[in-house]
Amino acid sequence: GHSSLDKCYAKALKKSPELAGGRLKITVDVADKGKASTVEISGPESDGKLGKCVQKALKKWKYPRQKDDYKTTFTLTVKAKGE
Repeated sequence: GHSSLDKCYAKALKKSPELAGGRLKITVDVADKGKASTVEISGPESDGKLGKCVQKALKKWKYPRQKDDYKTTFTLTVKAKGE
């Protein structure tokens, strides 16, 4: 779920409040059984600990299963929990 992302955001925002509202573009390669094989993150906030934390969290997510491997892309906005 999203709680792992909330933890990533909370840590990053504590150190760098200016990251709030920053956008991360995510590309996930999904393999069989709906598991992420690779997670790529781009955007100005993608470097450093925040990017690594988000990447780790998204690798644990379950994605919809499909017959073949596929790529999915989406955007995440860095925000404090409850915003």
